[in-house]
Formats: sequence, structure tokens, C-alpha cells
Amino acid sequence: MCVIAAKAKGVNPPTEANMKSMFDHNDDGAGFAYVLDDRVIVEKGLMKWKDFERAYALFEKRLRTAGKDIVDVPVLFHFRIGTHGPNSVGLTHPFPISDKFKHLSALDYAADLVMAHNGIIHSVTPRTGWSDTQQYVSDILLPMAKSNREFYKDKYMKQIIDNTINGSRFVFLDKEGNFEFVGDWKESADKDLKGIKYSNLNHETPTYSFRSYYDYSYTPSATYKKRSMPMKKLPVDSKLYMDKHIDSQWNVKENAEPRVISKDDNIYVDEYSQPYQQSVAGTLFPMMSYVLAFEPDDVVPSAAMPSDKNMEAYVYEYAYSYH
Repeated sequence: MCVIAAKAKGVNPPTEANMKSMFDHNDDGAGFAYVLDDRVIVEKGLMKWKDFERAYALFEKRLRTAGKDIVDVPVLFHFRIGTHGPNSVGLTHPFPISDKFKHLSALDYAADLVMAHNGIIHSVTPRTGWSDTQQYVSDILLPMAKSNREFYKDKYMKQIIDNTINGSRFVFLDKEGNFEFVGDWKESADKDLKGIKYSNLNHETPTYSFRSYYDYSYTPSATYKKRSMPMKKLPVDSKLYMDKHIDSQWNVKENAEPRVISKDDNIYVDEYSQPYQQSVAGTLFPMMSYVLAFEPDDVVPSAAMPSDKNMEAYVYEYAYSYH
């Protein structure tokens, strides 16, 4: 799911407790962006709370050196939950507007405009190693930017974005310090957080967690959704890899020890190479501990192509969230 917090100029920043809560509930990597010297500066790939604390402290020190008060500096925060693909530093937000993976996966950079996303996008098909957000930036936002440099302010282009992101939330931050929002945004009832816009307030619910089936849990309001998708059964001796076995470029690390499929396993893959276990009753459930599957002797991940057989699978509703 992830969460985004946007603090405009003149608004106090989130409290340390608030930031820690957002990180604890969305602990697969964080990033933030701020405006300084007419540029948007981005720090991301912060995979541990201590990494975030260190980066944020350096940011505050940089502001003091520049004679700036944080209240007067716009700041965008993103805390990620990775539910499909590796929890890699390059998939953390925010992103610049580009179609180059090296730009979209850069960890420390400056830009004229950046964006962050919370939600699930089905209108694009991510290429291997890309998130749905990165693919949407490349396929949709970059052409808009080439047509109109201020597309993110144009009400008609914002409507197009809203119509194609499946209820997601987008936020843009430009070098002038302006925020532009798409989707349904919220504010906390906490008076200490007045004026901060949030993409959701799930982090304010003490029991809220996405770690459940296999690796993920869910609140009573969270459910599995049944979907018909292309599926392919994996042959014996295929290999399954966990996210810790995969680097940021989607390559299998040296000395990785995969799970090898036996003749008694009934394991399938979808078009994104996500493995599914078939239960005795025939139901398919995502194996969220594993992120890639390779057939015997293959050097690229196995995946069901659109022409393959469609099967019914129960998918946790955030299983296809690429944040």
C-alpha cells in the first residue's frame, strides 16, 4: 500500500513519532524530496529506520547551513510496502519524469519535478525489473511532459491521470515548491500534524499490517480477490528465488540457494513470474516469500504469456502493488 506525506511551505513537518509510525507500517524502503536553491533534491533507498534517521538529520543540518527553517521548506515523504518483486533501493520513491531506468532508480539526485505514487496501476504492464510506477512515468507522464512541461498543473491532463491509475494517489513536487495532487488525499486529526496531506492514514491504526499469508498479514477489512490470469505450471527442477536472492537489477545473486520444485509440487507462475501454490482444493495462492521462478536451464525468469491458459487465483488485494 505505502504511504505518502506532503508538507507544504509554512507547515510544520511530521513529528518523529509520526514518521516512525509510517516507516514501521511501510518498512520496505523510504525516500524524501525537498526544495532547495530552485531544485528538488531527492534522498531515497533508505531501507532501515536508522538509514532514514541519518539521512533526515543530514537534511536538517543542510538546511541550517543554508540558513533555512524546515517550516519554510516543502518536503515530500514516501514509505514503501513492497508486495511484488524485490524490495530494492531503486524501487523506492520519489521518481523524476524520465524513461531511463538509471534515472528512475537513482538514489540521490536533483530534478525540476518529481512524483510519488500510492496504490495499484493496471493500465501499464511493467517490464522486468520495473515497478508499475516507473512504467507509468515512462509510458504516460513523460509524453505528457514533452507536450506540456506543466502537465501536472493542467486540469485535463490531471483528469487523464486520475482516469488511468485505478484509484491510486499521485503527488508532484516542482522546483518552485508547488505540490499538485491527484486522487483522494487526507489530513490527520492530530493537531501536531495540521496541514500535512497524507495518501492514507493506515499508519494511525495500531493493528494495521500487510504481512500475512506466507509473509503477509492483513486487517479484518483486507481480503483476497479472485482474478482470472494467465498461468503456467512450472516443471520439475524449476527454481524459486526469494527477494534476498535478487539484486536491484533483478539478477540472481551469486551463491543464492533457491527452492527446487519436486514432482509433488503444484506451482504456477503468472505473467510477472510471481509463483503461486495450488492447494489441495485447487485454489491458487501467491507465494509471497518468493519473487522469481526459473525453469530448468533458463537464464531469464519464467512467466505466463497472454496466450497461456487463464486460471482463477485468489490474490491478496495488494499483491500487485509496485511501489
